[in-house]
Amino acid sequence: MDDIRRGQNPSIGRNLAIFIAIAALVSVFAFIVISPVDVDSSYPDHGDAGGGVTWKWDPETRTLTFSKTGSGDGRIDDQPDYYLPLWGHAFEDASYVVVEQGVTYLGKRTFAANIDPSIELLTVPVDLDYGTFSAFSMRGLKAIKLTGNGPMAAYDSGKWELPWYRSDHLETIIVDYGVTSISDKVFEKCRTIQQVDLPATLKKIGADAFSGCRWLSKITLPAQLEWIGDSAFFECGLRSVTVPDTVTHMGDGVFMNNSKLTFAKLSNSIDYVPDDTFLYCYDLATVATPVIKTIGKNAFSNCRALEKFDFKEGLISIGNSAFSSTGLKSLELPSTLKVIDSSAFGAIAALKSVYIPSTVESVGSAAFGMCVYLEKVEIGDGVKLCDGAFAWSISIQYVKFGQNVTIESARTFDYIKFYMDGSELSFNQLAGHTFEGKDCRLVAVD
Repeated sequence: MDDIRRGQNPSIGRNLAIFIAIAALVSVFAFIVISPVDVDSSYPDHGDAGGGVTWKWDPETRTLTFSKTGSGDGRIDDQPDYYLPLWGHAFEDASYVVVEQGVTYLGKRTFAANIDPSIELLTVPVDLDYGTFSAFSMRGLKAIKLTGNGPMAAYDSGKWELPWYRSDHLETIIVDYGVTSISDKVFEKCRTIQQVDLPATLKKIGADAFSGCRWLSKITLPAQLEWIGDSAFFECGLRSVTVPDTVTHMGDGVFMNNSKLTFAKLSNSIDYVPDDTFLYCYDLATVATPVIKTIGKNAFSNCRALEKFDFKEGLISIGNSAFSSTGLKSLELPSTLKVIDSSAFGAIAALKSVYIPSTVESVGSAAFGMCVYLEKVEIGDGVKLCDGAFAWSISIQYVKFGQNVTIESARTFDYIKFYMDGSELSFNQLAGHTFEGKDCRLVAVD
């Protein structure tokens, strides 16, 4: 009665004690159920990946390895779109991933796209079919090593993404001894690549293989290399390059847009400079070439630092815009030259004089157009000057014509006045005119 008067009901106290005990038990149980567990002890460390391929996780070395251990075609199964593969926990914690020889194919989402581990090194066989969707979606991948013998498997360029398209931390490519080729487009647009190690066994680099690798500033091409595909090093950051003499084929635009390239040496086994080879290589100042027969279109266009070029005897043709907007200060064209194509030397501000040998059959449209400081022109016997060949070269003061020089059009010397034998000639009088060894004094239009 006294307890009731004091407001302390014994049954309420007992109920409260029971409630507290139950709450404590529930808390302990919940802690056991939802508390973090050791990944390595709670998940499998090996299993079947399909196609006779097994996977194994080594937590000590943080290495995830795929091996061909059983019968099958070596093709890893496609993985579900919305679930992690069985090795997902290991991949998430891995620093090294090794795909061993014998594995031939990576299924869809082998390396799940929603996991971005920091992979220090990915090792894969060179003959692996790696063009599958999201097979290599590794944003944290830092280095790749290609192992094995023979050519690299072709990449299916029809797919919308590149093999390493999300690997925006990729810095190093290591190609093992025994590999003989690098396939087309395989490292295209991997802009963060800084180092590429190529083996002595390499013979072919495919088209666009390293195109867009803007941070790649140095590369040593192996001494046994034979083939370099179109745009193989387009828009890289190369500073210097030597093409070994074993190279017998070089495609178009191989070093185009390497704006920091200062020195280049071409193979002595090639007698041509392909189209667009050094287009927009603004800093290119020195080029060592063998005896070449043809210089392709845009080959050196916009090489603004190129002030001198050795036009060796044996050269036959200079292509469209081959040296336009360069820094050439003078031209010593060889006696073997036959064709100077359209705009070949157009818009060269530093050029002051030019002699065109009599072996040249035609000087193309605007071949020397807009050479605004060109003052003196000498033209050999029998040369044909096409439409606009010297148009807008408004500083020309003197032209010496050889025998049987033909001016094709009234626009050949457009925006320039001619005086010959003391009399001014109109453009129409020049058109179709054959000059017989006449010297002309020219005065720029005001």
